[in-house]
Amino acid sequence: MIQQTSKRPASTQIATVAGIIGIILSVAVFTGNFRQSRVSSESNQNATVNSAVAWTSTTNANDTARKRIQSMGDISRDGVILNSYEYPNGLISNVYVFSAGNSITQIVKIPLSERWIGTKKYEDVAEKDFQKNLLKDPAVAEIKSIFDEFSAARDSGRFYSGIRQLVVLSSEMLDVRRRRKAFEANGGDGVTYIPQHRYMTEDDWSRAFHRDRLEQQNLQLRCRERLAKLYGPIPDEMFQRLMSVKVLMVPDPLPDFNGE
Repeated sequence: MIQQTSKRPASTQIATVAGIIGIILSVAVFTGNFRQSRVSSESNQNATVNSAVAWTSTTNANDTARKRIQSMGDISRDGVILNSYEYPNGLISNVYVFSAGNSITQIVKIPLSERWIGTKKYEDVAEKDFQKNLLKDPAVAEIKSIFDEFSAARDSGRFYSGIRQLVVLSSEMLDVRRRRKAFEANGGDGVTYIPQHRYMTEDDWSRAFHRDRLEQQNLQLRCRERLAKLYGPIPDEMFQRLMSVKVLMVPDPLPDFNGE
């Protein structure tokens, strides 16, 4: 589940306020259930243009495990900085900072079952999940076919755990893409919440684009890190092929369980 809060200085100009409001209202609120999913290689390529990524490990009073810093665009004009904090309790806090000093905080709650990735119990549940998903969408078999070429995954005893991560990623990526299309279709004004159209500058549109692409990039980086923990680094070419598969089924959340 995702919750979001925003903060603005009183001196922000009307055009910038309108842009940030549009961006805030473009952020979808996730529930514990995943929506319809598919994967696009275009999303991955766009997400990595003009971006920078860095990791820092921290330990403080808030028990912050790690902080990822990403940026996209011209920070003095239309750019966005993402500070992503991952906590030991399974919460992720994504703080998007915009050039005018405004910010959006996105809180992501990871399902309890995901803490047991890499265990035999998780693999057993993931294999059953794969068989069920295969009946919903044959494209899942295409992911398996590509993954079969990855010997580190094939010989790991945790093969289906990785497939589960890729199916979930496709669902999360599609959520961002759907939100983006709705944002553009509404002229950026979020008509469901704002009673009249509000003017947006070119920089405002760029900020909204950069914010969405950073979220997609962040989702992909998290998935690749989980795959790396299971099998070691996954080749770029293979990851791009996996991202090109169009999965249209809706993955169900796994039941919470104790790992072994």
